[in-house]
Amino acid sequence: MTDLTAVAQATDTQSPQSESARIRDKAQKRSTGLKLFDAFLYPFFTNFVVFGISVVATYLTARGSMKDEQGNLVYGKTGEFFQKRGDWLVKKFEGLGLNHNSADMAKMVFFSFADGSLIAPFVKLFEDRREKIGRAIDRTIGKEAPDAVYAAEPKQGWLSVLGGRLATVSIVVPTAVLLDKLGLNDKLFKEPGLKVGKWIESKPSLAKFFGKLDIPEVTKVGFFEFFYTSVCTAGLYISSRFFARLGNKHAEHKAETKAGLAAGHHGDTLLPQLTNQPQPLVEIAKPANLLGSTQEQNRPTSPEIATGIFGQEAQTAKANAHSIHA
Repeated sequence: MTDLTAVAQATDTQSPQSESARIRDKAQKRSTGLKLFDAFLYPFFTNFVVFGISVVATYLTARGSMKDEQGNLVYGKTGEFFQKRGDWLVKKFEGLGLNHNSADMAKMVFFSFADGSLIAPFVKLFEDRREKIGRAIDRTIGKEAPDAVYAAEPKQGWLSVLGGRLATVSIVVPTAVLLDKLGLNDKLFKEPGLKVGKWIESKPSLAKFFGKLDIPEVTKVGFFEFFYTSVCTAGLYISSRFFARLGNKHAEHKAETKAGLAAGHHGDTLLPQLTNQPQPLVEIAKPANLLGSTQEQNRPTSPEIATGIFGQEAQTAKANAHSIHA
């Protein structure tokens, strides 16, 4: 049993998964390439793309049904769809007891999260290439790290990415509710946003770039989305990596358990095989009688002795019978 344990420990020591676990336990310093990869994927790509999507979608949710002087939809059927979905959700929130302002804020938070989730598949595609991209960056700057450093990175899957996105709800919603109760949503986002928008409207050289857009509404949404999108992105990065680590540890534990069971099964089957093997008949040589070896060699064996005894008895009986007959 001790040998089997030693074999399992040796196998575990050589396992790449175990090596990754040990590196994580030792808080191995991450490479520059991996850090730059994170900076690109989350603060830059995810945050700004989600911000852009959310600003457009949230603006249309508030102003999508706006019409021109001729009564035509400014943003077409698409804009009308976005506003209808927003109006429907506001009524649902009001039905739950929220006032109109709180319901409108909750609508913005909900769609900021829902529309921003469209970026999740792209995050997954980048995460699948995390090690390759991080290593390529390190090679470019001449700071390539050992293989184990890249192997120690959490392996993201659909469950961790989508789970991380859903987990941001537990961060964003309480934050939005708390700020709303304190009146900070209006002070931090709505009022400054409307103020900036009106200032831009007063500057024709700037206002011309916005075309027919409701500038104060755009800037108000922009202030709101910049904050909550950043919160969502930070939440996605932290929670998705947390879920990925949990999943990786579970997979490693499962693999190690399976390997241990396989090693134990091999040991259990090996012992019967050894005990069931036919043992060779080994003739144990007797020590030779140096003084009387000739007598020993000429001494009759047990069958010969038996034959001699019974042979003499048979001859005596035959002789007696012959004398009686005579």
